[in-house]
Amino acid sequence: MKKITQVLCAAATLLAMSQPLLADNNLIRNDIHIPINTVPLPGLRPTINFSQADLTFSSVRYRAPRIRGNRIEVPVIFSVKNQGRANAGRFKLSADYVALGNPRSFLAALSPSRSTRGRYMYKNGLRVGQSSRTFAKVSFPLSMRGKIIAIILKVDSCAGDEFMKPYCRISESNERNNLSRRHLVQLPR
Repeated sequence: MKKITQVLCAAATLLAMSQPLLADNNLIRNDIHIPINTVPLPGLRPTINFSQADLTFSSVRYRAPRIRGNRIEVPVIFSVKNQGRANAGRFKLSADYVALGNPRSFLAALSPSRSTRGRYMYKNGLRVGQSSRTFAKVSFPLSMRGKIIAIILKVDSCAGDEFMKPYCRISESNERNNLSRRHLVQLPR
C-alpha cells in the first residue's frame, strides 16, 4: 500500500509540474481532459477519453451598427459547431466588449435579432458535427455613441452565473476555443 501511495504521489507531482487544473474530480492539462482514474500506475497504460463535445464558432459576420430606439445595435450572424466526439447539451452564449483605451472587458447584451430584451442566449444543444446558425444583435446604451469598441462572442459562457464548474455547462475536449475573434467597430454618433 505504501508503494502505491508513493507512485501516486510521484504521478501527481509530475502532473502538477505541467500545471493541471482540478475540475470536478478531473484533471485538465494542455487542452486534454484526463479523468483522475487514468493516472498511470507502473505497468499500466493510461487511457484518455477524447469522446467529449467541443463547441466553437465556425463563422461570425457583423453588419453595420444602427440606433434603434434607446439602444445601439450591432447585428451579427454566427454559426456554432460541435466539432467534438460527443453530443453537447444546453449551453449559453454571451458577448463582451472592450472600449478603446480601456483594458477591462464588460458584458454586452446579446439577444436574438427579433427580441427586444435579454443579456444572454441559450441553445438547446448540438449533436456531433452539427452546426447552428443564429441571427442576433449585440446591444449598447446610447451613452456609448461614437465609441470604438471590440466585441468578443463566447460559446458555453458562464457570464452572470455563480458557482459554476470551471468548464461551465459543457465539459469539452478543448476549453480554449470558445471565443470568437475580436471585432473592432465604431458605434454611430
